[in-house]
Amino acid sequence: MPSKPKVTVVVKAPRPSRKRQPPRPKQKKKRKNTRRRRGSRRSPLALQYAKCLASPFDNPPVRAGYDTFIPTALSSSYTRNTFTTTSPSLLLICMPNLVHQLVYATGAAGFAGTWNFASAANATPLAAQYDEMRVLAGGIRVHPLLAATATPGIISSGLMPRCSIAEFIGFFQSGTPTAVTQLPYLQAHAKTADTDGIELSWRPQDNADFEMHELDSQWISITAGALSGASTGSHPDTQSPCLVIMLTGFPTGTSVFVESIFHLECTTSVETIASVVSPDTAQTLADQTSLPTFQSVFRSVASSLPSMTTVLSGVGSMASLAVTRAMSANTNRNTVWLPD
Repeated sequence: MPSKPKVTVVVKAPRPSRKRQPPRPKQKKKRKNTRRRRGSRRSPLALQYAKCLASPFDNPPVRAGYDTFIPTALSSSYTRNTFTTTSPSLLLICMPNLVHQLVYATGAAGFAGTWNFASAANATPLAAQYDEMRVLAGGIRVHPLLAATATPGIISSGLMPRCSIAEFIGFFQSGTPTAVTQLPYLQAHAKTADTDGIELSWRPQDNADFEMHELDSQWISITAGALSGASTGSHPDTQSPCLVIMLTGFPTGTSVFVESIFHLECTTSVETIASVVSPDTAQTLADQTSLPTFQSVFRSVASSLPSMTTVLSGVGSMASLAVTRAMSANTNRNTVWLPD
C-alpha cells in the first residue's frame, strides 16, 4: 500500500494582546486669523501723521479727511526771522494764526510796550485760497547764534493750553521774564557749546483742535507795543494751544534765528475760482484706517511720540531745506511719502 502523505500542521503563535487605548479627543484646527487689526499700525498714512507730529520740519503732512464730506487741501504756513536781543530776555509765542503766527517781546524787567508780531510769510496767498483750516502739525525752531566762549543762557519751552483772549493779554501784557519761566508747562534747557538750539512741536489739546477754524483773521492787535483785543473777528480764545519759548540770561545783542511751520488741512467756500487750487485726490487717514475719528488716530500714536522739546546739536540742525522738505507733499499731491 502506498504510504500516506505527511501533513505538516503549522501552528501560529497567538498575537500579544494590546490594551485598547481610549480615543484621543479631536483637536480643533487653528484657524488663521485674517481679520484686519483695528488700529493704525498697519496704516502708512497714520505712521506718516505720527512722524509729522514728532518732527514737522522734516516730514510732510497727510490729510485727515475726518468730519468733512467736501474736498480738502493741504497747505503749510511758515516764518523765518532773525532777532537781535535788546535785553537779556526774549519771549516768543508761536500759534497757527496766519496774521500772528509769531508774537514776540523783549525786556529785562517786563514786556509792557515791547510787543510785536510776524505774520506767516505766505499768509496772503493762503488767506486768498482758503476759508477754514485745522492744524495737522506744527513747530518752532530757535537757534541763539552765540559763541561757545560767550555767557550761556537758558531756553525754557512748552505748549501753553488754550485760554481766553482777556487772560492772555492780562498775563503777558505786563508780565515779567521770571513770571513766564514759572509757568508749569515750561521745561528749561541750558545753552551750551554742544547745544545748537531747540525744536518745540505742537500737540492738540482737545476736540476743538480737530475742527475747522478761521485761522486767517487776527484775534489780537498790537498798537505801539501794547497788546489788546482784535477790533474785528469774534474769536473767544487763542484758537489753539500756543508754543512758548523764553530765552533768559543771554548777552544783549545776541542774534536769534527762528523758524516756525504749521501744516494745515483747508476747505474753501467763497473764494473765487482764480485763487482756489484743485482739491487733493490722495487717500486720507479716514479712508485708510479703521479708526472712527481723528481723535482716535491721535490717541493711537500719542504714546509713541517723543517729547515735545528736542535739543538740537551740530550744524546739521540748521538744515536750510527743512521747510521745503516738509512742504513737499503740497507740490506733488499724488505721491505717497512712506516712513523710513
